[in-house]
Amino acid sequence: MLPVPEISAAELAFPSGALAWMPPMAEIPDEFKSHSNPWCQIASSWFFNGLPSTVKFYPRDGVEAAKAVRAIRATLGSFAPKHEHKEAADAYMLSCWFTKVKGWKT
Repeated sequence: MLPVPEISAAELAFPSGALAWMPPMAEIPDEFKSHSNPWCQIASSWFFNGLPSTVKFYPRDGVEAAKAVRAIRATLGSFAPKHEHKEAADAYMLSCWFTKVKGWKT
């Protein structure tokens, strides 16, 4: 399983180091580089529209949901990676750390 990184409050506010915790683009499966994947749709919607306060994350065994969401939020807010890499990485991380996300459509 992809490890969930520790993201400090400073990194969350100013996530310039996102490339250090994101999986490299070459290691992200191709299915996460297309908008047809549901995880990609969640990541894209989150980036462009935000998530409603009622969204519910269902973490995989051993994953601390708040910590994983924090890492994804920091990645989405970073200007360091190219947009395509950011969305693919977030979609991949979502799929690794959660079984489903409900109520994400705005």
